[in-house]
Amino acid sequence: AAAAGEAAAYSHLGHMYAQGMGVEQDNATALEFFRKGAAKGHAPSQNGLGYMYMQGYGVAQSHSKALQLFQKAAERGNAEAQFNLGAMHIAGLGVRKAHDKALHHFTLSAHQGHTLALYNLGQMHLNGLGTAASCPVAVQFLKAVAERGPWGSMLMEAHDGLLGGREEAPLQLYASLAEGGYEVAQSNVAFLLDEHYMASPDSQVVGLSGEALAQRAFSFYKAAAAQGNVAAELRLGDYLYYGHGVPVDFEGAAHHYRVAAESRDAQASFDLAYMYTHGLGLPSDVHLAERHYDQAMDASADAYLPVQLALLELRLVAWWQAHTGRSNSPVLAARRLLATAWARGWGIAAGEAAEEGAGSPPCSTCSTEARRAARARPQARRGRGTSAALATTRG
Repeated sequence: AAAAGEAAAYSHLGHMYAQGMGVEQDNATALEFFRKGAAKGHAPSQNGLGYMYMQGYGVAQSHSKALQLFQKAAERGNAEAQFNLGAMHIAGLGVRKAHDKALHHFTLSAHQGHTLALYNLGQMHLNGLGTAASCPVAVQFLKAVAERGPWGSMLMEAHDGLLGGREEAPLQLYASLAEGGYEVAQSNVAFLLDEHYMASPDSQVVGLSGEALAQRAFSFYKAAAAQGNVAAELRLGDYLYYGHGVPVDFEGAAHHYRVAAESRDAQASFDLAYMYTHGLGLPSDVHLAERHYDQAMDASADAYLPVQLALLELRLVAWWQAHTGRSNSPVLAARRLLATAWARGWGIAAGEAAEEGAGSPPCSTCSTEARRAARARPQARRGRGTSAALATTRG
């Protein structure tokens, strides 16, 4: 490939000779190949040549030439060059020391997954170099570095086990990683427990079934949400709204939906709009409901049809409130009546008191299923409503 003038081949050969990989270490030969690649505008070759000048390997040390080469490579999006520019600015090599510029270049490199850039960003945020000191931000960067350790192979082992049709062993692997604070594992084990609970709540998995299974999924979703997982925030809202393993809490559900909606999650915006429409855990507010429906459509084109149908319902509620002076929802009232009729029509035994509040049916004989039907809302997403998904990486 190098004989044919391939720039990438020049870069690879330059690195091999510079580091003595498979060949005898030779800086002069490395420089020759890096120069050939750089002459073709190849970013990795420019970065390699810049590094040789920065360190003075096989050539007179020149920070100014190194800086020029790094800048050319960085402009082409090379993560190593972006990192090296950050290193030169933080150390004042060839330039005036500037922590803010170093932070900028490290950030560009970190966006491409550069591990050392992530580490340096963590240290800079921890010590307030080039930015305001922030322990929470520093922890996020340093945590991303820590999760790249060899134990990350357990995540892939668990994933491969699932693909192979196993369930218990992968769940246990995910759970052990989750207990260690691995956010991807926390969201994955929550998702798997959630899926099992929704599909077959009475059958056991890892020794759990029924409400205990839902409670365990909820706890893992809560841990993942605490680390910024938006899908976990959405499912926490769902669990509190429907009462899966936890008491029904419309206000708590609205809180989690709002957090997810702030990250432009279409379903969360849709759910918030529905709760504003019917006054569930929030004051009934037609204008805020419409605003959140609009945000759902802005966040996802798939939300268009569900939102248009929900807007028809919103118009009905607005008309009802304007002409009756009542703040309650006629739609929820109709659902309560249907739930009551359904429960009584099938002879469900009395004795299970209905919840108090805006979403509960007006009777004390409705079953759990009937009460959930009375407060059920339409869904903008498809499927059973499990919004999380298995992940193998953070990026």
